[in-house]
Amino acid sequence: YYSKNLGAYGEAGICVTNNAMLAESLCMLRDHGSRIRYKHEILGVNSRLDELQAAVLRVKLRYLEQWNAARQAHAQVYKLHLENIVETIPIIRSWGTHVYCYYVVRVQDRDHFRKVLEEEGIATGIHYPIPVHLQPACIHYSFERGSLPVTEAVAENIVSLPMYAELTAEQLQVVINAIKKNIVLGVSSV
Repeated sequence: YYSKNLGAYGEAGICVTNNAMLAESLCMLRDHGSRIRYKHEILGVNSRLDELQAAVLRVKLRYLEQWNAARQAHAQVYKLHLENIVETIPIIRSWGTHVYCYYVVRVQDRDHFRKVLEEEGIATGIHYPIPVHLQPACIHYSFERGSLPVTEAVAENIVSLPMYAELTAEQLQVVINAIKKNIVLGVSSV
């Protein structure tokens, strides 16, 4: 997807592993579950990478660490300025590394928050607005609205702030200033 850390010019994806068994399983999954043509051992998908996308990704892969480092630096700036302003910011565990495809925060009154930022010329996003248990594909599990109240509350209040490697310090500051100007202690001002 174009907004991902390593986006192609179309649909494309890459998996990297040092586990031979996992690699074999992934190869089967991407080719309709087949090792041998027309013999499907498992359910799979058509997810073979075409040559054009592979060429694009091969060139872009050289820059991935640099782009991820830039995103991580941007995230630190957001954290420094927003952790006491918005309700929730991303949490990084000591054992993990975050590369910030998105910088998702939780706020009260998300629609107002987004409107205020839009009026300041700042685009935001809502990624994955419908929890998995409420997706039509999961209807057979018999979940109803209210079955997972924490999940549903989070889905209703999260918003993605601008996050890409090429953000400048000035652009980050514009976003931060707009949030500080319009948000008080995690509650959107009216």
